[in-house]
Amino acid sequence: MISETIVKKLGLLITPHKKAYPLGLVCDKAKLQVTRQCKLRFSIGSTFVDEVELDIVPLDICGIFLGSPYLYDIKAIFYRIENNYQLTKDGIEYIVRVISSKITTLS
Repeated sequence: MISETIVKKLGLLITPHKKAYPLGLVCDKAKLQVTRQCKLRFSIGSTFVDEVELDIVPLDICGIFLGSPYLYDIKAIFYRIENNYQLTKDGIEYIVRVISSKITTLS
């Protein structure tokens, strides 16, 4: 999922969703439909680069939410004690660690 606000700020190309669905999985009282999606190319560090197709949602709870389906697809392993992920893409393993410093967000 990606916030509608982030899509607008980044100027991402919006396409109709292949199979629209209600947003009830996030909020039971909402009568919102997910009808659009976009592709986002992102990087973690300087070497891990990927592209995902994200559902556009009119929510401000997060900017981008990759979630379990993405982590499953790339066979991510979470190490709770170390608080990091091991990701494998194109046969290369990456370790993603939590950053302890403040991150600047889009405004």
